[in-house]
Amino acid sequence: MKRKTDKDDALKLAKLAALEQIGPVYVPAPETRQYRRLVKYRKTLVWRMNQIRNSIRALLMAQGLTMPA
Repeated sequence: MKRKTDKDDALKLAKLAALEQIGPVYVPAPETRQYRRLVKYRKTLVWRMNQIRNSIRALLMAQGLTMPA
């Protein structure tokens, strides 16, 4: 049975890094990261607005009313 733990993984990565057998990790530019956060936040806001609209629509339907377009 293969033993796999975080400690073993860290040791293996440290050895590979010491031997320069692994490359650097790509990190996007700060502007790119900021843009991605902005897009993700906008998507979250749009989702929340839809949830609120749906909740309001459900409340109105429960009262026998319709939501204006």
